[in-house]
Amino acid sequence: MGKKTQHPGNQAYITHNNTPLVIPLKSLSKTDLPLAGGKAVNLGELISRKFPVPDGFLITTGAYRQFLQSQGLGEQIVDILKSSGGNHRAASAGVTELIMGKPVPGAVADAARESLSRLGEDKPVAIRSSATAEDLKDASFAGIHDTYLNICGIEDVLKHLRLCWASLWSERAMAYRDRAGIEHMKADMAVVVQRMLRPEVSGVMFTTNPLTAHPGEIVIEAARGLGEGVVSGEVQPDNFVLRKSTGEIKRYRPSDESHSETTTREPCLPAEDLKALAGLGHRLERELGSRQDVEWAIEKAPGDSHGRIALLQSRPITTLPPEDKPVFTRKMGDQYWTDVIAPFTFTCGVDWIVEGTFKPMVRAFGLKNLAELDFFRLYKSHLYMNTRMAREGITMFPRSARKQFTDSMGSPHDDDYFLEAPYRPLRGLISMIKAHLNDKHSGMSRNLRSLKDWGRSIKDRTDRLLRRLEDSPSIDELMKMFDEVDRMGIEHFEIIRWGHASYSTALTDTLRAMCESWADDTDGSLFLRITGYLGESATMKTDQALWETAREIGNDSQARELLLTLPPEEAAQRILEGNEFPAARQALRSFLDDYGHRTTSRDITVPHWREAPGQVVSVIKGILAEEMPASPREKSEAARRRTEQALTEALACIRRKWYGTLVRRWFVRTAEQARIFIGYRENQRFTLDRIMLLMRRLVIALGDWLVKEGQLDHPEDAFYLERNELTAAVRARHLAPDIRRQIPDRRRELKVNRDRLPPTYIIGSFEFEIPEAQKAALPPGVYSGLNAAPGIIDGPARVLTELVDSHELREGDILVTESTDPAWGAAFMKVAGLVMETGGLLSHGAILAREFGVPAVTHVSGATHLIRTGDLLRVDGTRGRVTVLSTKEGK
Repeated sequence: MGKKTQHPGNQAYITHNNTPLVIPLKSLSKTDLPLAGGKAVNLGELISRKFPVPDGFLITTGAYRQFLQSQGLGEQIVDILKSSGGNHRAASAGVTELIMGKPVPGAVADAARESLSRLGEDKPVAIRSSATAEDLKDASFAGIHDTYLNICGIEDVLKHLRLCWASLWSERAMAYRDRAGIEHMKADMAVVVQRMLRPEVSGVMFTTNPLTAHPGEIVIEAARGLGEGVVSGEVQPDNFVLRKSTGEIKRYRPSDESHSETTTREPCLPAEDLKALAGLGHRLERELGSRQDVEWAIEKAPGDSHGRIALLQSRPITTLPPEDKPVFTRKMGDQYWTDVIAPFTFTCGVDWIVEGTFKPMVRAFGLKNLAELDFFRLYKSHLYMNTRMAREGITMFPRSARKQFTDSMGSPHDDDYFLEAPYRPLRGLISMIKAHLNDKHSGMSRNLRSLKDWGRSIKDRTDRLLRRLEDSPSIDELMKMFDEVDRMGIEHFEIIRWGHASYSTALTDTLRAMCESWADDTDGSLFLRITGYLGESATMKTDQALWETAREIGNDSQARELLLTLPPEEAAQRILEGNEFPAARQALRSFLDDYGHRTTSRDITVPHWREAPGQVVSVIKGILAEEMPASPREKSEAARRRTEQALTEALACIRRKWYGTLVRRWFVRTAEQARIFIGYRENQRFTLDRIMLLMRRLVIALGDWLVKEGQLDHPEDAFYLERNELTAAVRARHLAPDIRRQIPDRRRELKVNRDRLPPTYIIGSFEFEIPEAQKAALPPGVYSGLNAAPGIIDGPARVLTELVDSHELREGDILVTESTDPAWGAAFMKVAGLVMETGGLLSHGAILAREFGVPAVTHVSGATHLIRTGDLLRVDGTRGRVTVLSTKEGK
């Protein structure tokens, strides 16, 4: 036994080699980490800062080391580790048996007995492991080591002391140390012994939302009784998300128990306790200097009217990104740039958007600090946008016109700010006037004319350059053409920046607000019907031409039979290259001449219809597989009638308001302009497809030249180079070896990411979705999304992810897909409903669904995996619900 020494706290403690064996928790500080472990040091810090912590003491790492040394266990553990050959399970079993077979040294037992007597030897205690590598900022070891509750008497304490020591050698602890690069024999274990609470409610608190990294939210999970079930995940707790600044509840998800048909109860924590916990959490984060994961309990003593909060432990959250990193969202990409993106597309096509739209727009509106913003990021081959754009620009929008802007560009981190941000109309008005005076393409009427003139100009220019490409131009000529097309892309987005990025969004948000406030449109269905008719849009013209081509081919019974029996690519080749079906050949060639520049994706790796006519034949095959559906023009006329009826209903409601006469003309004009600029989005894409086709052909030509120079293996490898990598390689006649080696990996990455959607939001590499607690609790087989086109329809699901498979669609099918594109328009001739994984109100799928009168629900996460072809669905496009009525197997 060692000698008695004095330790802070004016109490005598037995020591070994001048190392304390037992220390009161209140005496611990950060300097005691090697002696106390992370958990105990954190408790000592809490006590020193006057946080409420149950009384207790610590059996130090010195006691553990004495246990090992006094019986020669250290050498035996080393032997076990060596003999196990890295097998953690075998090593853990051997070390645990060794530790549990040896007695606690007398000095340690005496020290523990003496300290326990001060707590009350007959009173229950909690025993918690506290390893030296635990609860640190960069290695939490959360839940790795053992905790024991309701332990009574010194013999039981000593038994569980050894169990805690043994947990240092559990299979999961050893695996964690290996991953963290910590040597096993350098790990030490201390053990906390605390007065056992009898809590009414207990649980955990995160001072920053761990699912979203939202710095303004505190998350509390609570259950009645002891909190170990919450920590271990064995108990489904009540979940509260609180606003950190005020402690008020933002979201509440009750536990499974509160959903019981026989039990109804209030949340297990009242608002005053939640606010008190949030206050403690806010203070913890502020004083400890990091975001905290806290275990707490609320105990009520006899005679107390209110419970008292006790903190059982607090450790840094180690899984969150730095607070100064920006949030990026995929939601804008879901609406405007669907599908995966190759490196060339991102560094060239996305640069067109930045240089043509975003930089000029932020400068025009006086947001010069955003001009050099990192607007976009490529993550898992998908386009993400920096949400700071929404935060900085929100005050220029009236609250009634913010929804589309914030939905597409904002993140949950800014939700409070978006609600509270003031509207500064004078600043917005002055900026708008300046911007319009300095931009020849501004103004609604002027911008519409600019787009129309631009479309004609681009057709002539792209046709000329495509013909020039067929003459095998020199490399110098190719580079001049490349620069010209690159400039075309920027010019395109200079022209459409007002119509696409400003007018369309503002008009639709304003019209929706008008419908809700003036026409009592509580569910949004009136707004959706009013915006259903787009007139002679480019997409409608394409679909009508395709329908007429299908009819022409169908008039030749032999051509029709060939098309229905052969694979689409083979059928296209037979019709276009042979002389068997001259009428069908002429019809298909004529369609490809006029519309062959269209494609199902903006990505440069995806061939256009002119290059892959099998995509067109696949759609025609679907049209001819059954009785010819009504033409798109007929469906457009039906959409016009629905829009007129909806306008009549809205105006009838507006007239009943005292201000109806004053706002009626304004409402009609806004509705008319909103429809025009929704169609504008479709029309500009028709022109952009021409530019993208020409750029694709140029990149293939440059890739072919690099193949001849021995710098690439295949012409299409150029798609996987960034723009500057490609142009530098051409000018130097040399591609850096390290870049060339990356091409196969980039190709594989694109292929893998094509079949799965990445998260909606990212911060660095931290991924998150909209919090589950924010979503409505729905029964199995019912999925929520965005109500994108009104109406309710029942029908069989047809899960498709590629337009080339659209011939599988049958009349009355409900199309379930990841995303759609204007090229999918012809498929809507047959579908009865639409379910999409992505997209908002202005996504192509939503626009097409409203025009064709098809109920649609978008933004249904995981729809293509949750629903299978043949399942009977009910699509409620008014409420935004998809219900699986029965599965294909009838289960």
